[in-house]
Amino acid sequence: MRALVIVALLVAGCADKVQTGITGVELTFTYPTNRGIDQIRVWGVAAGETPLEPTLLLETPRLLTAGRDSVVILLDNDLSGVALLMRVDGLRDGNVVASGAGPVTPMRDKLATVTIALDNAATCGDGVVVTGIEECDDGDADAGDGCATLCFVEPGYTCSETPSRCVNGATCSDTIDNDGDGAIDSADPGCSDPADTTEHGANACDDGADNDKDGKLDYRSDDSGDDGCGALIGTSELNGGPCNNGTDDDGDGLIDFQTGTLGDPGCTSVMDLSERGAAGCDDGADNDDDDTADYPGDLGCSGAADDDERGTLACDDGMDNDSDGRVDFSSGGAGDPGCANASDTNERGAIVCDDALDNDNDGMTDFSLMAGTADPGCAGPDDTNERGVLACDDGADNDGDGVADHSVLATGDPGCDSATDLSERGITTCDDGFDNDNDGNADNADMGCSAPM
Repeated sequence: MRALVIVALLVAGCADKVQTGITGVELTFTYPTNRGIDQIRVWGVAAGETPLEPTLLLETPRLLTAGRDSVVILLDNDLSGVALLMRVDGLRDGNVVASGAGPVTPMRDKLATVTIALDNAATCGDGVVVTGIEECDDGDADAGDGCATLCFVEPGYTCSETPSRCVNGATCSDTIDNDGDGAIDSADPGCSDPADTTEHGANACDDGADNDKDGKLDYRSDDSGDDGCGALIGTSELNGGPCNNGTDDDGDGLIDFQTGTLGDPGCTSVMDLSERGAAGCDDGADNDDDDTADYPGDLGCSGAADDDERGTLACDDGMDNDSDGRVDFSSGGAGDPGCANASDTNERGAIVCDDALDNDNDGMTDFSLMAGTADPGCAGPDDTNERGVLACDDGADNDGDGVADHSVLATGDPGCDSATDLSERGITTCDDGFDNDNDGNADNADMGCSAPM
């Protein structure tokens, strides 16, 4: 069995089809565009052989950015009706960064189609069997031991467990403890017949599977097996502890210690006494004092591994967005008075010195640490009045001319150039505080003055 030739990579999303009357496979594959994939490798496995040897699609590596491409593989007619497992790897600088696989059965004089999505990388020889992509992985790249160089099961062998254990022929009559549980052949509860090809049984501690995904499996007579298995008749690999009980004890949506990225980040082993971890969003503490703690309770936590409970909303971002010297919502009362809770989108509030309004019409707004913009009547963002103690900002007609304070509405005292002036007296004759005509009266009291201007 062999493939003839790989036709050129088609343009992404192209709807044109290769003509019928030929035997082959039209392979469409999707891939993440954020992993720098610059080469695609494809091959096919059937019955422990590789009729399609690993082949690179691009003559020269180049960054692939479309996220979806297709290729046509022409096959010998003797592969018609043969079930193939097509394997596709995305490479970056020669290293596998994404993998996928899918079944297809070619038919004579027809172009069979298959679509494969590339996701997690499958690296043959690392001892981890990636389900659906690798048939086995015994921790090496050697052929002839039951698990081939490309991590498919070689003819005549049966492979199980992770890393894979591969045996040739019947394992229940070979006088070998193939599954390491201390029982051999007919004495092993996994053997129901001398012709059985595996000593594994149905119980969780004898089935050859890592049921709790902690990197260990089954009962082992040498204590190298799963910590939850005290005997091969055990029906669960869980040991009952907080990090190996099958329960989300800290409510973060993640459970127990598991290999890879699926488990709870607070668990470093199955023996840990708590699912809480060191990350700010998994330590059980309200680190940003917003009355909520950790993921998923705290809005600022994107996941349990997030190390900062601060988020992106104005009342939870750790920033003084309105320059009032106070930051975010705080359950202890030290936060910004404009924040009712961490989900508020604005640090401005309803209090007069924090509402973003010029309530006393003096051209200045609220309390602020920014020079030149703050209302001098505001002692802080909690102040309920923008009026102050200065003569041109105190709300009083200090010079008795019928008008008070500085105002941008032209209704204020003409003697006030700004709210920070210390006197309502001005420079005009009827507003300077002097009896300029020596009649015993000054300014508003003088009959010659109709207005302070």
